[in-house]
Amino acid sequence: MFWKSLILFSVWLPTVLLHAQLLVKEQGVERDGKKVLQELVPAWENAGVQLQDGLYTYTPSTTSGSIIYPQRLVIDHTRDYMLSGEFKAVADQDRFLLGVIQYNERGKVIYDLNINRRQNTLTVLSETYTGGSDRIVVEDASNWKPGARIAIAPAEDNSDLPCFDLAGSVRKLEQHEGNWSVYLENPLKTDIASGTKVCLHVPTTSHFYVCATKAPSNFEHFGGKINWWPGAKTFKIILISRKPLEFKNLKLEIMEGDK
Repeated sequence: MFWKSLILFSVWLPTVLLHAQLLVKEQGVERDGKKVLQELVPAWENAGVQLQDGLYTYTPSTTSGSIIYPQRLVIDHTRDYMLSGEFKAVADQDRFLLGVIQYNERGKVIYDLNINRRQNTLTVLSETYTGGSDRIVVEDASNWKPGARIAIAPAEDNSDLPCFDLAGSVRKLEQHEGNWSVYLENPLKTDIASGTKVCLHVPTTSHFYVCATKAPSNFEHFGGKINWWPGAKTFKIILISRKPLEFKNLKLEIMEGDK
């Protein structure tokens, strides 16, 4: 299965952690046929975020940056999670993103690269390689692309996701009679035996975003359901904007899951 996030937009930006409180509201209303069990309202403070009359104004300290809500929340996989808010540009309209950073059981960040396993790229090594090699030969790389990373001995049922031990990235591909040469940006770190299965992981986004769009000139509602990546146990809310942004009614709703 090829797991992917909702928004295909790559972001690697400096971040600021906020000092904040989380206000929890018990709910009982229904929306879209499901009961809202809890509504969590982040109370953002400091770090370029100002609150006045219920309206937050975020002024980035750099031309490109993000703010992360500091509290890491535990995921209940039997529930649905909806993240939303109302947003508008202060002056210059620019793209902003709202989403979550996901962590595994050890507190390690799961990036899209760790779970985005590309379909139809599974093949085997034609030779044995030692650590330090920057070239490998595989039987079939017809669906491989430069820039991707290589998973070594992947589980065909994807039960090994998220995969943090990735080789590469792929720099160049050359087809020969009966096999392919794959040249790597970085040399292999370990020995790999001939016949070992390999496949590709492809970066698309850094994290999962419920919206990634241009900030409007007037307040509009944005948001959506959070899709949890394989192995995700906890998460933090992240907001990214390169330009000053106003927002209000930002909330996380925990709802009944599918029955």
